[in-house]
Amino acid sequence: MATSMYAIDDSPDEGRLEMEKRRKRNTGNYPASVVDMNSLSKSLSLIYDGLKSINADTSHTQKLLASKIENIIHINKKLNEINTVVNTQNVHLKKH
Repeated sequence: MATSMYAIDDSPDEGRLEMEKRRKRNTGNYPASVVDMNSLSKSLSLIYDGLKSINADTSHTQKLLASKIENIIHINKKLNEINTVVNTQNVHLKKH
């Protein structure tokens, strides 16, 4: 059952085809597709700028993560050195 002048179909493509058939019956012509190339170009430029921004943010984040990883590796080395010293002292204390 239709809720408007257009039939509701399970497939959107079939619904669009039915609308175009009705327009042809009413006007004698199929509707022409109108694309505003200027608007489309602006939209694509905005999308491209957004992607460049994401890329820059990702690059910055990768640099920060690399720096943090270097710090963690350095801290881990220092902890291992401290652990070695403490273990050595424990061995010496047990001997005395």
